[in-house]
Amino acid sequence: MRFDDAVEKLVVQKTLKSTDEFLNASGLWQLDPDLRKQALDFVIGGQPKVARDMFASQMVDETMFPYRAGHSPTAFKGVVGKLFGMFGTYPVHYLENIKRSLKYATIGQKVAYAATFIGNSLALYGSFQAIGIDAQNFLPWSPMQFAGGPLYHLMNSLLLTVSSSYKGDQARAELLGITRTEEGKLKWNPAKSELAKWALPMSFEMLSIKRMIDSINEGDTYGAFLNLLSAPRTAD
Repeated sequence: MRFDDAVEKLVVQKTLKSTDEFLNASGLWQLDPDLRKQALDFVIGGQPKVARDMFASQMVDETMFPYRAGHSPTAFKGVVGKLFGMFGTYPVHYLENIKRSLKYATIGQKVAYAATFIGNSLALYGSFQAIGIDAQNFLPWSPMQFAGGPLYHLMNSLLLTVSSSYKGDQARAELLGITRTEEGKLKWNPAKSELAKWALPMSFEMLSIKRMIDSINEGDTYGAFLNLLSAPRTAD
């Protein structure tokens, strides 16, 4: 809509007096110089719809992020890279999107971008917190944090299970669900095994249903609804 409005002002109303005014009004300033020039040439050449499609496709990739194999970060390719990088595509592109958005912006555009970005993040955070959903992931810096995918952490935990240290006990408890009782005996609880959760189909959904039933039995109808959605709840 912003692009169409800018084209209307440039071509029909002729209220935009320069290409710089059009770039700022349309949002094309966000594109890298080569794509920006191509889109501008199409607009000036009487083909604004072609420029519009180009702009739209680029914005989708930059804000929704491409999950095609060819767009995976180099570090996330190969067996080890895929093991480490599972669910890591979003954090990488999230950071790149912020850097790219600021790279081609003027001072005024950077200030406007930062204000909108932070405002949206805080609005989402406050809204979800208000309805009982833990919204830590909506804080601006949270999506940038990535230390490996779940299978990578499972592999590290598996390597630690042979250790006799407290880290080994912790790894066995988290990975296999094996804990020690107060009498020093071993106790196995598959429901608390991370390995079982990832190995059994529908395990996470079944855990959500169990939490939902527990909430219903406690008379917490709204909590049951959140648990059914697998929504991360705020601490009571």
